Amino acid sequence: MRITYLSVIDMQGASTIRLHNYAVEMARLGHDVTFIAAAGPKRAAENVKTKYMWEVKEKPFRGLSLTASSFFSLLEEGKPDIIHFGKPLPVSGLPSILYKKIFPCSVICDWDDLEGSSGFSEFRPFPEKQVISFFESWIPEQVDGIVVVSKALEKLARKHCKKVLYLPQLALVDKFGPHVSGAEMRKRYGWGKKKILLFTGGFGKYSDADVCVKAMKHVLKEEDALLALFGSGETKSLIKKMIMELGLEGNVKVYDAIPFEEMPKLLAAADVLLAPMSDKWANNFYRLPVKMFEYMAAGKPIVAQDVGEARRTLGNAAYITKPTEGDFARGIVKALRGGKRIGLNARKRAEKEFTTKQVKRLETFYESFV
Repeated sequence: MRITYLSVIDMQGASTIRLHNYAVEMARLGHDVTFIAAAGPKRAAENVKTKYMWEVKEKPFRGLSLTASSFFSLLEEGKPDIIHFGKPLPVSGLPSILYKKIFPCSVICDWDDLEGSSGFSEFRPFPEKQVISFFESWIPEQVDGIVVVSKALEKLARKHCKKVLYLPQLALVDKFGPHVSGAEMRKRYGWGKKKILLFTGGFGKYSDADVCVKAMKHVLKEEDALLALFGSGETKSLIKKMIMELGLEGNVKVYDAIPFEEMPKLLAAADVLLAPMSDKWANNFYRLPVKMFEYMAAGKPIVAQDVGEARRTLGNAAYITKPTEGDFARGIVKALRGGKRIGLNARKRAEKEFTTKQVKRLETFYESFV
């Protein structure tokens, strides 16, 4: 099959990483794969043709430029059998649907989060919020199939489309795991032999990095450890302010995002991996962070909160706590004191549930359209 993936987020974004991981696996199976992404950090992969779109950074022209760039990028790629685009948004959905009208092919939407009035758009101004909400309902009705990351999204998607595939993220067990050394990262950041609690994923409205910071007040009463927060985003300055107000500057450090290629070494350098999900509506029903799958593949103790898809996804591969800072802190202390078994469970779960089996299910889904 000729498969073209389209994402209007750059290669550092979780949604793009998810799609790109599957693109790589489809290429390994012998399919002709092209990946189109927004301009930004590069990420090469064997046998995957990669293109980066042009865009105008200034609002309100960014959305229009991405929409046009998406369409012309599709035109340049010839005639794929499948277009698999990320998110039911106008910048990705409209170009894909328009292309199908001109050159018949099957169009599949990858739905990994709610962006409309019930999701991230609650932070957006009028009328952007209303426009995104409209397209999030309209686009799923125009596509041939939808791939979703959570059971809640699956239920919603089936109201719009007959062919829906529930497909969580891939765990990249060949890139992450016990075979990777974290020594380079410990040396780079001057961590030495400190116990490292690691949070990755950025500082967005729903990233919940603040949960980790607040929990450290309680953790430090029991254990001496360093919390390392990695990423970028609009709440980064607020997190730094919180750290200062709580007097945690010596035990909580904020670092810039690093290239995806360095993530396996970063996770290998940690003692405990943190996956907070506070008790918010979007977390309860739709979100499933890609870091959970990277964490499992790394084979390190994980501490997560019992919200949304966390328990279904992680099973016995994590200390799963109630969504309070005190309970989260107690889970962290347990992981520091004896989390080796949990780490082994995490690796086994990644290898068994979120690798080849997932890829074959997606390939079968594609074949049903061709």
